[in-house]
Amino acid sequence: MSETARSGGGGTGGAGDGGRIVYPPLTATNYVSWSIRVQAIMEDQGVWEVVELSEETYDATQMAAQTAARTAKDKKVRAHLL
Repeated sequence: MSETARSGGGGTGGAGDGGRIVYPPLTATNYVSWSIRVQAIMEDQGVWEVVELSEETYDATQMAAQTAARTAKDKKVRAHLL
């Protein structure tokens, strides 16, 4: 369900496209549809949990590993949106 930018005038998503995610622009009038589309793209990419954290509990070791993974995903999501 994700949208990718295509280089070379459209293409089919071959090796030359780089797989860059293109998020829809947010305007003053499209917040509802924008938020649904962005959530779907992020879920497809496996990074939605950065925005909406689960309420699972972990022991201290798992928390450290989860924090490191979440930080990496957070940076990825921020880069995509900016």
